[in-house]
Amino acid sequence: MTQTHKSFFSRWSVAEIMLVILFLLAPLYYHPNLGGEGLRIPNNITVWLIALIFITFSLNKVIKAEFFQLPRYFGYLAAFPVLVILSGFLAGVEQPLSWLFRVLFILGGFAFLISLLQHKLKAGRWDRLLLIIALSGLIHAGIGLLQMWLKLDMPFLLPKSPDGIPGGLFQQINNQASYLTTCIVLAFYLASRPLTFRRLKVIQLLLALTVLTASLILGISGSRVGLLGIATALPILLLARRKQLFRNKRLSILLLVAAISGFSFGVVQSSSKVVDKTTAIHAGYSGSARLGIYNISLDLLTQEPLFGHGIGSFPRVFQYARPGFYAEHPDGKLPKQKVGHPHNELLLWMVEGGLVALLGIMVATVGMMLALIKLGVSRGWSCFAFLLPLSIHTLVELPFYMSALHWLMFILLIAASFQYSLSQRRNQMTVYAKKLSTISLLLISLLMMLALAHTIRANWDFIAFYKGQQNEKPLPVAKQNPFLAEQAQWIDMSAMLYSSMQYGLRDNVVYYVLWGEQLLKTNPDIDLYTKLLDAYEYLDNKSAYCETARKGSQLYPHSERMQQALFKCRN
Repeated sequence: MTQTHKSFFSRWSVAEIMLVILFLLAPLYYHPNLGGEGLRIPNNITVWLIALIFITFSLNKVIKAEFFQLPRYFGYLAAFPVLVILSGFLAGVEQPLSWLFRVLFILGGFAFLISLLQHKLKAGRWDRLLLIIALSGLIHAGIGLLQMWLKLDMPFLLPKSPDGIPGGLFQQINNQASYLTTCIVLAFYLASRPLTFRRLKVIQLLLALTVLTASLILGISGSRVGLLGIATALPILLLARRKQLFRNKRLSILLLVAAISGFSFGVVQSSSKVVDKTTAIHAGYSGSARLGIYNISLDLLTQEPLFGHGIGSFPRVFQYARPGFYAEHPDGKLPKQKVGHPHNELLLWMVEGGLVALLGIMVATVGMMLALIKLGVSRGWSCFAFLLPLSIHTLVELPFYMSALHWLMFILLIAASFQYSLSQRRNQMTVYAKKLSTISLLLISLLMMLALAHTIRANWDFIAFYKGQQNEKPLPVAKQNPFLAEQAQWIDMSAMLYSSMQYGLRDNVVYYVLWGEQLLKTNPDIDLYTKLLDAYEYLDNKSAYCETARKGSQLYPHSERMQQALFKCRN
């Protein structure tokens, strides 16, 4: 057996096995769901569950060890969570649960980063982990191909795609595109590493197949995010690793042929999508709602520049800023539905956390750049290329909120960049402090695992409800779940409204109106306006009906229902 064979098949540590499960198996969990963000998507729960087990295992090792490891410039990275939490305290927290989950999301990522660096993995073992992530692209691209071919005939345990859109397990085509783009870049990087030098045919063929299928999906998707990511990251990587790639030129050429062939065939299959989207983004406010979103977000920043409007405030302040935007841009275009995120991570933190939160992001970015510079030209630019596709994606959408796998992959790539600049720190904790820390860590982890397990069970409530299996006591578990309770109440109240109208239960309709009017103050959703109109019409409350139609049309002037209601009021 050659040295390369030995390095790949040598014993995997417990930590490495956990990471393999995290990136290969945990994302495969699927059942019908509400979609959207966070823990409403089933595989986000299983991904976080495995990540939590890995973090607990690693931090427990840190507590017991005499030394632990931190990367150079770690203080820069830590500025982000510190200043974000500080801005929340200073500006206020409009939605405490939303703020808590966001803070846990960020802290979970940093705990994952620290955990990755405690196992003293050598360069060859990091290459194996990067290989696992690269090959996971083959699984996700394969699922995308099945969605194109089978559409609604997909097996129950895989997401169906009525239109044949190859979104994969991510349920969103741009998330699929940015993930696959990162896998393609990693595949080319691995072609320059010793792991693939010695003609390990199986690995080489799998990498080529990954690049071929991922490029095919990327071309078919018409995703600007994916196209921009591959157009910037891959040339940087090829230039940075050109000498190493030339030494393994047979595999390098094979990957290039696979990438060009797959992408070209994919574009031929869907040639108009990229052109249509690019034309729209250059057409101004009338051509792209996203430009209108950016405009309002920047205006909101100028209103509260230092500390922002408060964590969780964006959905409310954005909706109430719509009338001003339409007054300034009569032909402007905004989404017809409620906007809950500016589709730009920097803008979100600036609106909600102000310049204080932005400073945290900037300091962390500077620390990352300094670390990459210290790596030298070849390694530094290679690591920069790894991070580029997902970094670009955060500037136009919200990949990390929709996919925990994207967030943890991003953190792992940061950790891979820091592997060359670690310094040992002595563990100064006393024996009693170590015991207390161990007990606290285990209790907190157990509590969070139970919460995640409860959320998995709560997700099944929605399936049972829509199948008509919970008519008497709808969504009993989901209503008790911290993450899903608000959505469960929304669905339950909506169902109660229309069933009460159907059976003449006037008191229930009045109860819905009281609940909806209170919720409207913090959640001016077009769907809530519509349901309140239905309730007022049933109650024959003409003044409230017309007032709601007037306010709703100011925020959502392109809503047909609001315009119909206004027309009815005028006549």
